[in-house]
Amino acid sequence: TVALFDTAARLLARCGLTDTRARAVLLPLLRSTLDNLSTRSPARALTGTFSRADVATVRKHLAALAATGDHEGAAVYTLLGRLSLRLSAEAGADARALGEIARILESER
Repeated sequence: TVALFDTAARLLARCGLTDTRARAVLLPLLRSTLDNLSTRSPARALTGTFSRADVATVRKHLAALAATGDHEGAAVYTLLGRLSLRLSAEAGADARALGEIARILESER
């Protein structure tokens, strides 16, 4: 979890955020994730781009990651994205959109 937090903070720094601002952005996300997990299954606790099966946003995220040149950050996004697809499917997200996201992520390998 700490390494993932560090990766996210590093990516935000590449977008121009200070370390302090990156932490201020990320800590509430971590807190809400813990709150969700304390009362829901992982599939129901997942929020955001993958839970919505938001193809357009996945494409934007991958383009932004490519623009940073941070291959490690892109690899983390792709791996966690693939893992999130299973959770999204369990929660009932649109199967067609999840399939498209899976193909997009596979092309990033």
